[in-house]
Amino acid sequence: ANKELIRNYQQTLENLCQLAIQQVCELIQHIKQAIANFDKDDLNSNSITIIHKQPEEILKKGLNATLINVLNDKATIYKKTGKTKAAIKELEDKCNYQLIPLFKNLQQLLESPITYDYITADAILGKLYSLGILQDIETQINNTNQKLGRLPISAINQLIYQIIDGQDAPFIYERIGQYYNHYMIDEFQDTSTLQWQNFKPLIEEAEAKEHDNMIVGDVKQSIYRFRNSDWHLLNQVQHDIHNTEFASGMNKNWRTARQIIRENEKLMQLYCQWMVTQFKNKYPNFDTTPVDEIGHIYSQDEMSQEPKKKYDGYFHLQFFDHKNYEESSLDALTQQLQAFQEEKIDLSRVTILTRFSRDAEQIAKHLIQNGFAVQSSEGLRIASHVSVQIIIQLLKLSVADESTAQIYLRDSVENLEQYATLINKAQQLPLYDHIQALIDGLKLHEREGATPYLTAFQDLVFKFTQSKVADTNLFLKYWEQKQDKATIAAPKTNNAITIMNIHSSKGLEFDIVIIPFFNWDLAAMHKNDIIWCKPNTQPFNTLPLVPVYPSPTLLRSYFAEDYIQEQLAQYTDNLNLTYVALTRARYRIYIYGQQYTTNSKKEIQINNVGQLFSFLIQQQLDDNLTYTSLNSTDTDTNTDCKNIPPLPPKEQKQEDKNIHIKESKYISTPLNDRLVLHNRQADENEKDDTENIVELG
Repeated sequence: ANKELIRNYQQTLENLCQLAIQQVCELIQHIKQAIANFDKDDLNSNSITIIHKQPEEILKKGLNATLINVLNDKATIYKKTGKTKAAIKELEDKCNYQLIPLFKNLQQLLESPITYDYITADAILGKLYSLGILQDIETQINNTNQKLGRLPISAINQLIYQIIDGQDAPFIYERIGQYYNHYMIDEFQDTSTLQWQNFKPLIEEAEAKEHDNMIVGDVKQSIYRFRNSDWHLLNQVQHDIHNTEFASGMNKNWRTARQIIRENEKLMQLYCQWMVTQFKNKYPNFDTTPVDEIGHIYSQDEMSQEPKKKYDGYFHLQFFDHKNYEESSLDALTQQLQAFQEEKIDLSRVTILTRFSRDAEQIAKHLIQNGFAVQSSEGLRIASHVSVQIIIQLLKLSVADESTAQIYLRDSVENLEQYATLINKAQQLPLYDHIQALIDGLKLHEREGATPYLTAFQDLVFKFTQSKVADTNLFLKYWEQKQDKATIAAPKTNNAITIMNIHSSKGLEFDIVIIPFFNWDLAAMHKNDIIWCKPNTQPFNTLPLVPVYPSPTLLRSYFAEDYIQEQLAQYTDNLNLTYVALTRARYRIYIYGQQYTTNSKKEIQINNVGQLFSFLIQQQLDDNLTYTSLNSTDTDTNTDCKNIPPLPPKEQKQEDKNIHIKESKYISTPLNDRLVLHNRQADENEKDDTENIVELG
């Protein structure tokens, strides 16, 4: 869409909003005038609070519960205390004649297309500006790519689709210069619709010539929706493709221990049943077909697997109070790792899974500080340590008087003023030495857990100075690009604990899995998220696609179905994510979640997956359905290994012998004690200490 079209579209939507606001304002004014005809003690003040609200709020939220109650029971709007029956009858007639009709008019307005238009227009206007920005970004990217003669990987599928354009397989084979008889597509649940459209002619051609093909996928492991994967495709394709073998579920499990399989099946079925029930109760008018489809995928018949590994295994779930959850989980993690050491278990057999990179960082720091070796590309971001952050802020301050840097440093460095001379002298040095002087002078290497981060940071600085001009401004620009991806290099090695996020773990398996922060949301949509909607109603369909914020207000707009579908997709994403996390372990799995809570009305509060599991298990216990290793009331980590089957011997693999990440001493030679390199010819007239001169010849 061009910007002129967007501007005209915006004006149309603003006019719709103004029309609705104007009508609400007029009605509220009439209500106020009617109320003025009553005495002060005639009406219940809480029944007429709507007159004090802004029209935008009234349109978005609709009638409050009190006013709805008034329309259902008109007697609640007026006061009876101290009045005769005749006075009450007169007051009732007056309300029925003057006020109630106005409230009904307001109710009708809030249920009319005018309100739907307002909420829809307001939702679009909230993110409409981003379309113009995205257009500018796209133009800039396209111009740059064209100038440099490059094609983004993200555009390849679309380009292939345009080239094929409905052509049959011979055309495709002619273009690629190869011919294939057989196809196997793995991880099909992560395939996008566009990718499938590109593959489909080839599969159909192979089928027509009676060649064997195979499609492998598991809908329960579809966790890449943010990359446009569509788990519905797996079911749809089975109806479209008839002579291809589909492997969409395994009834035998050769990897996982028996008890882990049993507990996973039981818990994931309970989780899915709860989700389906919640969704149907929350959206009773929504088409239940996709919800029932998910319920079928996680049914006993679909999930049941025969364990083939001759090992019982161990499944441990533990819940902590939400008030000190993270601290308790990290303490439990430390105790469990120490128990493994007592059990003579090589810690390289342990993998810690996290939902977010920030969790991986927090866990990695905690383990390093407690003397454990860590291997992680996600949990060891160089920028995450305060010592590195202090250096960056001081560098910013050295090139510009940044108030934000000053504020940060005042909060992070005690008695910063006493280091002013040191900082000023450091600024006169080359970049690498400048940073080293700051580390030594401010004793940044003595901060807890700083050593590996400072060492990696200085390596990064050194590489920068070798390939680019060692200018502070240039380095800060370089750092802005690198800081989110720059991590401590930690190759896999003996006795180092691996930390990775769940998405990275898909398709992998580990002897022991620990999930310390089993607390990701069930279906939360955050205020910065975006739903892309296709408007079907005039005038909103002037643009084919619009971004909106995911607010419950959308349930009273033309985007209600889009909102509900996104909510279901969020539920399904987190259901599948949990399944993937719980199925990575071979022999043992340890999970630390939050205990569910209750509010002041004794209503159960469930906000994340850990709280849900604690609730589901408690329900089972209340129904006298016992678990052998699940305990919803434990407060101490189970470190008693007597009842846990010993681990089978570790599979022999060629291990990387590089150094792992572990807290150690920060090694640095003071600037004044370093060798000074001189050129003899340049310095022949100077009297230098010959012991500190390295001759260059």
